[in-house]
Amino acid sequence: MKKLFIILFLLILPFNASAKDNKIIITCDKEEFKESEEFACRISANGSFAYNKITFTIETTNGLFIEDIRTNFTTLWDVEHEGNKVTASLKRDELINNLQEFGIILFSTTEFGDQEIKLKNVILENTIDDETSEIKEISQKIKIVSSENRLKQIKINGESLPKFNSNTYIYEVEYSNNQTEFNIDAVALDENSIINGIGEIKINPKEKITFIPIKVTSESMVNKIYLIKLINKDLHDQEIKASSILLKDNKGTEIDLKFNPNLYEYNLELDSKITSIDIKVEMDSSELKLLKDYGNRSVTIESGDNTFLIKILDEEENIKTYVISITQLLQNKSANCYLKSLSIKNIDLQFNKRVKKYNVEIKKSLKKLDINAITEDDNASVSILGNEDLKEGSVVRLQVKAANESKLTYELNISYKKTNFITPIVLLIILFFIIKYINNNKKKIQVFISNIKKNFNDLIKKKKVTTKKTIAKKKGPTKKKPPIKKEKSTSKKEKNTSSAKKDKTPIKKKSNSTAPKKISSTKKKAQKKKRPAKKNAVNKKRKKK
Repeated sequence: MKKLFIILFLLILPFNASAKDNKIIITCDKEEFKESEEFACRISANGSFAYNKITFTIETTNGLFIEDIRTNFTTLWDVEHEGNKVTASLKRDELINNLQEFGIILFSTTEFGDQEIKLKNVILENTIDDETSEIKEISQKIKIVSSENRLKQIKINGESLPKFNSNTYIYEVEYSNNQTEFNIDAVALDENSIINGIGEIKINPKEKITFIPIKVTSESMVNKIYLIKLINKDLHDQEIKASSILLKDNKGTEIDLKFNPNLYEYNLELDSKITSIDIKVEMDSSELKLLKDYGNRSVTIESGDNTFLIKILDEEENIKTYVISITQLLQNKSANCYLKSLSIKNIDLQFNKRVKKYNVEIKKSLKKLDINAITEDDNASVSILGNEDLKEGSVVRLQVKAANESKLTYELNISYKKTNFITPIVLLIILFFIIKYINNNKKKIQVFISNIKKNFNDLIKKKKVTTKKTIAKKKGPTKKKPPIKKEKSTSKKEKNTSSAKKDKTPIKKKSNSTAPKKISSTKKKAQKKKRPAKKNAVNKKRKKK
């Protein structure tokens, strides 16, 4: 009895399934993201445990913020969240297992470095049979690449540059004529940055000012340049001038440098569409020439700061340098490769720029989607791939290319619409019973229809009568002809006979009934006798007139 009682007790308790073969999977768009970039991570469940509800809590490191939590399968799942606690429930009264995506978490980034997403207190629930399966903490590590491209320190010949500031980008250092080499070293604020332009620098004794550009490239591939001017205080400045410097962009359009032969440093700002420029230097004097690798050439414009040196030599090998600093504006060199809107003709698509995959149901007859895609950044472009000869399992890809050459792909997974046979079958069954009823009750239906017709005709007749009455009322009462006054008879005989007849016939009250009155035989004789008297009276009246 004790064993039986224990078994029954255990059956009553909620069943807690083993979580060994059940897991939650976090899949993000990629492993590396830029600062201030938004991205999505999809949440899926996989295992043998059958469930219809999932609950969990999200935790992130300081550099990540949750923007939204939703599902891509709105017909199947209902996802709600209160703060960081998430609940996903099946809309249908059924259980599922195996690999199933149920949620999407949309993040934004604010800090660079290694970041982590954690899902805690994950519980799969079978609310139908009151069973649960608990899963331990799941985590996903991602990296936010840094846009930090500043220096922490600059050293010249082992000594820190005096009055150095990370936000000051031009420095002047004087030296004497007997110094021919400099050792330049630099330390970046971000260890992931790349520094170019440091090391052993040889100085030309015939050059009054030697320009040393130190290029710092961030992890997100944006340049910042610190310019060091090494000034030989013992050397006199030489008057070496170019007559003109022409710049043309990659489209052949001339860039207005506002060149002045006496001005040796220039600063330009270019948008992201200009990816390279051609430099052409002209001089009036044949005694001047361009130093190799510092003269006429084509150069690539990189994101951020770019510095190009033009060096001119005279006959005595004295050198004069023109400096052209070009900044490719970061707001124009956008990393934004999101779509602003995405719509497909005759298809209801709930678009979100951070969601990269969509399920699209089409008819079998449709072979191509009518897609309208608009980018957030005007400098970005969209290429549509695979939008031909569509069938079950086809994938249409929308590749968005940002101004900084970064790419983002949206996917449309094509499937055929499932035809619903239940509704037509139900309609056919209903139609069958209607026809059967009509055949079995033909006489009743005919009588019913004839009654309807009769009632309808009576109603029309009544309406006609009422309309006639209303028309008569509108016209007013019909004027009756005045009765003809009878002339009084002058003969005494006629008076006596008429009075005698009146005395004989008793006076009757008028009845309201519409029934025809019966006339007695004596009355009829009296009326016959009365007629000639009427004629005589009328004739006498005419004679008088």
